[in-house]
Amino acid sequence: MKYLDIRMSYKIFLVIVVMSLFLGIVGFSGFIAIKELSRNMEIMYNKRVVSLEMLGQCRILSKNIELTMLTIITNRTDSLERNCSKDAVIQNLEEIDRLLAGLHDNSLDAQEQASIDQLLVQSYIYHNGLSTVLRLINAGDFVLASSYYEENVKGYAKHIDRTLWQMMSQNQFLADKQNIAGQQLVNRFSTGIILLSIVFGFIAILAGIRFTKMITHPINEMVRQVEQVASGNVTALSNYVPIDTTDEIGRLSRSFYHMANTLKAYVQEIITVNEQLLKVAYQDALTGLPNRRYFFERLNKLFSEKTTHHLALLFIDLDRFKYINDTLGHHVGDQILAAVAERMAACLPDIDTLARLGGDEFILLCQNITNEQQAATLAEQVVAIFEQPFSAQANAFYITCSIGISLYPQDGKDMDSILRAADTAMYAAKQRGNNSFHCYTRKMQQKVLRRMELENIIHQTIEKDGFQVYYQPRVTSNSGQIVGMEALLRLPYNGGFISPAEFIPVAEETGLILSLGAWVLRTACRQNKQWQLAGYPPLRVSVNLSPNQFNQKDLLLQIKETLTETELAACWLELEITEGAFMNKAAATLKTFADIKSLGIQISIDDFGTGYSSLSYLKRFDIDCLKIDKSFVDEIGQDSKDSSIAHTIISMGKSLHMMLVAEGVEKQEQLEFLQKHNCDQIQGYIFSRPLPPTEFEKLLQKQVRFI
Repeated sequence: MKYLDIRMSYKIFLVIVVMSLFLGIVGFSGFIAIKELSRNMEIMYNKRVVSLEMLGQCRILSKNIELTMLTIITNRTDSLERNCSKDAVIQNLEEIDRLLAGLHDNSLDAQEQASIDQLLVQSYIYHNGLSTVLRLINAGDFVLASSYYEENVKGYAKHIDRTLWQMMSQNQFLADKQNIAGQQLVNRFSTGIILLSIVFGFIAILAGIRFTKMITHPINEMVRQVEQVASGNVTALSNYVPIDTTDEIGRLSRSFYHMANTLKAYVQEIITVNEQLLKVAYQDALTGLPNRRYFFERLNKLFSEKTTHHLALLFIDLDRFKYINDTLGHHVGDQILAAVAERMAACLPDIDTLARLGGDEFILLCQNITNEQQAATLAEQVVAIFEQPFSAQANAFYITCSIGISLYPQDGKDMDSILRAADTAMYAAKQRGNNSFHCYTRKMQQKVLRRMELENIIHQTIEKDGFQVYYQPRVTSNSGQIVGMEALLRLPYNGGFISPAEFIPVAEETGLILSLGAWVLRTACRQNKQWQLAGYPPLRVSVNLSPNQFNQKDLLLQIKETLTETELAACWLELEITEGAFMNKAAATLKTFADIKSLGIQISIDDFGTGYSSLSYLKRFDIDCLKIDKSFVDEIGQDSKDSSIAHTIISMGKSLHMMLVAEGVEKQEQLEFLQKHNCDQIQGYIFSRPLPPTEFEKLLQKQVRFI
């Protein structure tokens, strides 16, 4: 159809214009016709209604005249009242004449006009008859007036009334008939317009379908070609023939044809590149082992197959590998990882899958292992691989690993649960020490769930501001006088308290210890200042600093701000630090200690004897106090070695001019031993358990001496 070989936009515009024009003409014509018809009908109907009203008024006036005349004739009223009645009759007659004249002008046809002319004649005769009756009444001849009215006038009155009633009935009938006929005509006209619109709509639908096919057929052909290419049939593009038109569809078809020819040149290249990408996507670039994605897809496939009945996962994590990266650099760490992967792949040829999950984590998947003994044997082989050093940068590195083992279906019914079990077991192996492995047990899961519960409890308690600080007095060993107190964090739960030994490690791991530690420091300083302001003797409050707190860059700023906020003098604050918090960073620790001491704050080493206990750091660091750990105090008097250790710590501290505090003293024999060897201060249940602020204040009020 060459005559339609124009731009597609013009075709669409032309169709829209033609359809809009036709609809506009039909709609406008119907609107005008219906409006005009309705107007004419309204005029006709209104005239009928006006005529009815005028006829009704004439009839009422006629009845009034008749009643008035009967009253005058019958009652023979006085002259004044009679004159008023006569005037009313005359006015009614004039009004009837006026209404009949109006009806004559408003008549709709000749028949109605003839009836009105007849009424006018009768009205004229009736008018004259009444005039005669009124003259006789004025003359006082009521008998003759009554006789004349009955014989010559009353009949015309009845005739006029009957004629008016007939004309009213006729007008009402014609008005209703014309209204019904008009409505029927309007309905027929409207129905015709609707039918015409339906016919045109059907024609428009057919034209639209035809027009749509003109557009969609070539597009569908191109879609079919694309779908064949998408399904892998690249040669299908060779059979495509473009449409020879100059509109947009034709241009699109020719462009598609040229694109198809160009696409064929790239298909093979894309396939090649895709194969390379798949290799990269599923292979670890550093070690050449399968990567995390490959492993998870492999494991998911095994779980989706009904034939998988047993398998074992060995989750391998290199111990202290972060230390190598941090100290020697990632390039050395990468060489060691590559060497580890190469040795494991060479020494474990029969396993199903060895993959690197990322970082220093590897995982083994074995389908032929059915019990823990077999899995432990494989784990021993892995540990043996790490017995020989790994070379990197011309240096030998002894690397150890921790291995977590989980079995399917014993330790989990799905992929997530068995992976989680292996990861949990690996962390349990790390707690055992280097180069160890651990099989998953249900008890481990209970520990994990308990840890999660504790984390939630800590979060909720922080949100509710529910943590509490208790205070345990520090007492001089010779006089029993309270000279200080240690601030201890307490976690209330279900009417009791969760042990600090249980929730503090969780707070350390999650980082919540930083905010909690800052809160304890602020609370303890504020409480100590309040007791001083209350007039009690000044005491030094001891606050524990966790390793994470001690290693904060802004630690000194936090301490200064706390002292400023609480207005506590620095000399009444002591910070307790464990040995493990600072032993690996001697230079930084020296500066931190010096900065803290410059404020006037005292420093004590908590749990002394359980950590590194290096005599060199006691000499180098500016330390005020050593706190003998409870584990040594517990066996005083029962274990000679623990007694000797406690004695040695006291003697060493004394020689270095340090304050000695014994923690956890509960028995009299322990107290006597410590007194005998001149331990300066005692802290423990033998004197007082940790107390809330209100109860501790009672001790201050009573100025209690425990000895």
